[in-house]
Amino acid sequence: MSGKSLRLRLPAGPSSRDLQGSADNAPCTGQLEHRSRKRPRFNACDGCRNRKCRCDGSRPSCKTCLRLQLQCVYDADIRGETTDAQQSRHEILHVLRTAPEAEALGLLRRLRASRSPLFALASLQGSMSRQYQPSAIQTARSESPPTSSALEFELSARHSLLYPRVLPIDTTKIKLAPLTPSAGATYGPTGLLLPSQTSRADSMAESYCDARLEELDITHWTTVAIENRTASRIISTYLQSNHPVWGFFHADLFVRDLVTKGIDFCSPFLVNALLLYACQTYGAIDPQVPSFKGPFARATELLWRAERPKDSVLNLAAILMFSLSCHTTDCGVSLAELLGDGRRMAERLELFGEPDTSEVLSSFSNLSDDWKRATAHVAWGSYGWMTINMNYTSVMTPIDFPPPFPIPGSSIKNPETNEPGVQWVTDQLPSYYGKTFTSLCGLWVILQEIGTVCRRGEDSDDIPPAFVEKKFQQLLHWADHLGERMAPDDRNPDPVIVFHMFFHCAVLDLFLPFYNSQRLQRLSSFYSHDTSPQAICRASINQLKHLLTVCRASRHLVLTSTSTAAIVHLCHAMIRDGSIVHSQKLHTSTPGTSNELDGNDTDTPEPALFVDQDWHFYFLLCVTSCQDMLLCFDLAAPLLRGLLTMALRDGALRAPEARALIARLESRAMIHSAEALYCDFGDVILDLGLALTAPEEAQTRNLSEMFEALLTFQEFTQNDDFIG
Repeated sequence: MSGKSLRLRLPAGPSSRDLQGSADNAPCTGQLEHRSRKRPRFNACDGCRNRKCRCDGSRPSCKTCLRLQLQCVYDADIRGETTDAQQSRHEILHVLRTAPEAEALGLLRRLRASRSPLFALASLQGSMSRQYQPSAIQTARSESPPTSSALEFELSARHSLLYPRVLPIDTTKIKLAPLTPSAGATYGPTGLLLPSQTSRADSMAESYCDARLEELDITHWTTVAIENRTASRIISTYLQSNHPVWGFFHADLFVRDLVTKGIDFCSPFLVNALLLYACQTYGAIDPQVPSFKGPFARATELLWRAERPKDSVLNLAAILMFSLSCHTTDCGVSLAELLGDGRRMAERLELFGEPDTSEVLSSFSNLSDDWKRATAHVAWGSYGWMTINMNYTSVMTPIDFPPPFPIPGSSIKNPETNEPGVQWVTDQLPSYYGKTFTSLCGLWVILQEIGTVCRRGEDSDDIPPAFVEKKFQQLLHWADHLGERMAPDDRNPDPVIVFHMFFHCAVLDLFLPFYNSQRLQRLSSFYSHDTSPQAICRASINQLKHLLTVCRASRHLVLTSTSTAAIVHLCHAMIRDGSIVHSQKLHTSTPGTSNELDGNDTDTPEPALFVDQDWHFYFLLCVTSCQDMLLCFDLAAPLLRGLLTMALRDGALRAPEARALIARLESRAMIHSAEALYCDFGDVILDLGLALTAPEEAQTRNLSEMFEALLTFQEFTQNDDFIG
């Protein structure tokens, strides 16, 4: 071979056959793209990017900057932020906005002292309640009974005392038959309900809420012919079941003078007014006892006319006790007149409404301990009853300032006053009070603040949405600290159930002006996305459904005496739902037609989420509750006729069913006075929607009077022979 260098030869390229074969075995384009796609990376911090070194993307400081002790700065682009980091940031903001002030400040201090917000949140989560962790709420909701909305579940998680989780109810297993009195009464051959032949006096004596009642001589206080044992049972039942709600007088001091015939804290006027109301509520136990209401009403009216010119806390308590009976039965005196008498007397006595309380508190300090207890109790009881009438009648206006005296049952005086040198006294209320009256006093203060801005009959555009949200949060956080003795369970007495009814009715009243308004669509203080007024109202309606169902099963005294507000609110919601359901059926059966149902014509139908498909059952629950209430109160008859008027007018009920329901009410005449069935009275606001613009027209008496005319019209127009 010569030394001439040879030409370098390269290997031959693939033949056309090889190219064809390789094309058949090549991966698809998507596979090539998948293999070549880069693994997603976190944004590097500015320092690592400038140094061109590896960055793990940790925030707020990456590991490299921490090791080199350098300030770690990321640019404003947060697209690469991790999901966990985003979630933690949202949770931090949520806790700062919604947690109690002490926990929010604790988190803020941890944020200032910690290098990482994640560490600060984790350390707080170790000590705080999990109710403030949105991620925990989302996880728990998937494992819990269904709720109408995410907001309802959030309320049950964060405020379980007020919104306990409610299991679904099989409505087919709940009987809506009329209640029978619990004293063992039986039906006679004529169909009248007769008292049991077995007296319960001996057994009841042992169950008096106060043993001193065994020594009662009622003839010292009234001319009405009633036995001592009967009067003692009636008074004892009232003190246990109703007095912790109304609280017009100090029960311990009253019973002491009642039995010993003292005149400081007991009077004939107060005793007769008390028995007038208490004998009505006792009708759920013995149907014969309400027959005493006529004689007691005449005796009480006579004493009222004699005592009304004299200002005293004892007369004030008796006047308001009398007004309570005039609210539930026709006693010949108007509720408005008695409430006007009571309010003017309370203001003359300077029990509330005073901006400058220094002289009042100075005089209060000079009273004996017993008179301090009695005065504070009457003041707060009066304040509460007038608050209720501010919400559910049109005869009471807001009270500017609450009582300056200590709340009964609490060792802490009203925080609105801080007068030096004032001698307060701790008031240990009887055990049967529980914490209900003390808790209700706090609720009344908040409701008066709400009533000052949210007045029925005035333009709802004058109500700032932020005010509504703030007051709702105030209600929630105030109630969170009430304790387990105020939980609505079997361990606690009937008045606790009434407290929860009042609370949820207050929530519904607060949001009702915004129910169909565009001015308040979402509450920013909640984590859930569906925090609309409709969702909040539905959550409280569901609680009322549960409470009334429980009362029907085991708490009949609540159902027949102190559940009027709850019945009205629940029935109002169910009529609205029933009207929507029937309207939807009408649109389905006749496409292209508009909803012509009176009072229910809306441009934007309510979302299906907030329409209760069991509305008819709960409507009948309200109707049956009114029928049962007739065992005690004449008010039940016009109340039921008014509710049926609303249902007929709004298209939720047809005439034949309304006629049948009224017939069932009339059948209660066997155990109640027949004249009560057709009385037309009642200052209670019944049509809550109409009350927003015309409170007078929304009263029970006005709607009740419309029933027969509307029923006749509906029977004529809905007849098969009628051609519209």
